[in-house]
This record gives sequence, C-alpha cells and structure tokens, in this order.
Amino acid sequence: MPSEHQGDDCSSEKGMGSAGQARQILVVGDSIIRWTDRVICYKDRDHQTVCCLPGARVRHIADRIDRLLGGTGKDSVVMVHVGTNEQIRGQLRALKNDFKDLGSKLRARTSGLVFSEILPAPKATLGSHSRILGR
Repeated sequence: MPSEHQGDDCSSEKGMGSAGQARQILVVGDSIIRWTDRVICYKDRDHQTVCCLPGARVRHIADRIDRLLGGTGKDSVVMVHVGTNEQIRGQLRALKNDFKDLGSKLRARTSGLVFSEILPAPKATLGSHSRILGR
C-alpha cells in the first residue's frame, strides 16, 4: 500500500448496540469522505467512526479491514465509499473482483454492509459512465 496511508484520518467513537453490547458503525473510504464525520456523526457521534484513507483503493481497504474493525463485535455496520478513481483507469473487471473480495471479508465480520454507489467522476468519459452503469 502507498506510504501516504500511514497518516490515516480516523475519528472513532463507540456506542451501544443491541443487548447492551458496544456497536460500531464504520464509514471508510478514500479522500472523498474526508471531513464527512462532521455530517455523518452530527446527531449520533457516540456510534460512529469515519476513516479517511487518502489514495486508498478497494484492495487496500480489504487488506486493512481487520485492523479497521479492531475489536468491534459482529453487531458492527460498515459503509464503504471507494473506487471512483479506479474506474477511470479502465480496470473495471479487476475492480469488481476487488469489491467482491472486500464484501466477503466484511460479511464475515459484520452484521451490516453498505457500499455507496461508484459515482462517475467528472473527468470520466461517456464510455466510462456506460461501463459503470453496465450499458
């Protein structure tokens, strides 16, 4: 993984889940989620973690998921937003496989999983948009 990930920006707070167990909600992604903790955690800061990994790719998050989840229980929920820049590089098949790998790892560790949509980047071509949308 690139060395720029050593300064991960993770703000973490824990709260209570079902049956009085500590529950963690993790939002993880590349630099596009930087500063979203101010919005995401606004009403319920005790249950949120936002972890910004600048320059991260899907496989980087998959490689780090055990560390990111740490000691959280099976009751944790993870939302992932990553991959927008990768789809521009034309590696859509590999990207899909990386997402499948990440999804498998997360399903084994969490009770909830959300992938935000891979939004076409403004600098993407019409062909890139079509590949993302499966057209």
